[in-house]
Amino acid sequence: VDLMIRYSVKNGESIWEESDVVMTVSDLRKCYEIDTYIKKYIRGSLSTEEDMLIKGSQVCPWMNGELCREVWGLQKAELLLDKLTRKGFLIYNNRRGYWKTAPLFCKQGRAEMIFWKQLGTWYEKNQHIKEALECFAKSGIEEAYKSCMLRHYAKIPYNNIEYGAVMSWKDYTPEIVYLRAMHCYENRDFKGFEKEAARITEKLSKQYLDVSV
Repeated sequence: VDLMIRYSVKNGESIWEESDVVMTVSDLRKCYEIDTYIKKYIRGSLSTEEDMLIKGSQVCPWMNGELCREVWGLQKAELLLDKLTRKGFLIYNNRRGYWKTAPLFCKQGRAEMIFWKQLGTWYEKNQHIKEALECFAKSGIEEAYKSCMLRHYAKIPYNNIEYGAVMSWKDYTPEIVYLRAMHCYENRDFKGFEKEAARITEKLSKQYLDVSV
């Protein structure tokens, strides 16, 4: 199955003889035969802790030993992660030092609102702001998402983070005005940028006058 997927991704050609159908990794993974085989003969062979980590990897942007210990209480997390890597369930990114689900086992994971918030809090605490915002957004708790965005507003435009949501926020705090201005600039909306810049200038002028008085 893994070879079929690798072949289809590499060549972008049909993996079936005398067929013009091109199947993506996602298409192959959803096939009844492949899905049933994976559940029965591969996933079915895992221990409870290993299966929990696989489910977690389908939810988390990425995992490492520290996350697994603090979120799930797994004291020997690295051993389990290494074991699942040898079995082919996970892929280890040596440069970044984290694990993600192998393509064959990628499925859209589901989690409760409170778990997404817990994950977001962990990523933010460890300065992984992009991942934190992703989790807070999935939690559906707008206040948690917005608060995180404001706490790290200075880093947001420079870390490949999607922050278009700020354009619909009607607040005029300096942090949000700054983010709206940067978003306008990045999208070449120079009129919008000038409008936000004028708001910042106005706020600074008022602050100066208050201090002078």
